[in-house]
Amino acid sequence: MRKKGWVAAGAVLGTLVLLVITAVVLLFSDPGFDGPEPSPMPEDAKARVTESLITGDSFHLETAELCGLLVSAAKENPVSWLGADGMRIRTQDSQQLTLYVPAVWNGRTLYLTAELEVRRDAVEKRLEAQVLSLTVGRIPVPVDWVLERIADHLPAGVQLEGNVLSVPAELSVIALGDDRPLASLEVRELSLTADGVDFALAVNADGTSSLLEEGKDWLENLLGFTDLSSF
Repeated sequence: MRKKGWVAAGAVLGTLVLLVITAVVLLFSDPGFDGPEPSPMPEDAKARVTESLITGDSFHLETAELCGLLVSAAKENPVSWLGADGMRIRTQDSQQLTLYVPAVWNGRTLYLTAELEVRRDAVEKRLEAQVLSLTVGRIPVPVDWVLERIADHLPAGVQLEGNVLSVPAELSVIALGDDRPLASLEVRELSLTADGVDFALAVNADGTSSLLEEGKDWLENLLGFTDLSSF
């Protein structure tokens, strides 16, 4: 009986060891990704942006071009764990985007695959990506658990609130000092398609209007007028 007990215990232990080894292999394995290689922005990108600003119409970026834009942004704001060169994406019509990126953890490379829902917050003027699911290697993992561990190691400009990542929807083009934009380009539309994304941009001059209003108030106080608009 004792011998049979040792055999049973050995079988259980062997099974556990096999499960642990399998989990480690799946965790660190590269699942691969069916997505296009990143490509540079098209030569007529500036002309298309200018046309969009004049007409208000959206312009289209292919998935590979959008991926190239994200890779460039990640390289401009590097973090130690993020392998920007290996980043790949796949877009869908339902405002969902699949992101694949290598990540370095304790000297080992992990491969993260995230399903994201992309939207624009018109009030806060931010572009948001809600993390719907996350896989490390070939193993699904809790989204909150992973995001908590990278929250303090995100690229500059990226904010995390709950399971939502966000970046500003505005890019300052004219500024007064470091923190006072006078005019900026704002993403007014962001629609994902099966082969890329449609953008619509607009010039936001709220900072200039605010500065002019402050100047008017200053002159009114200096000259003793109550309303310069009557002149």
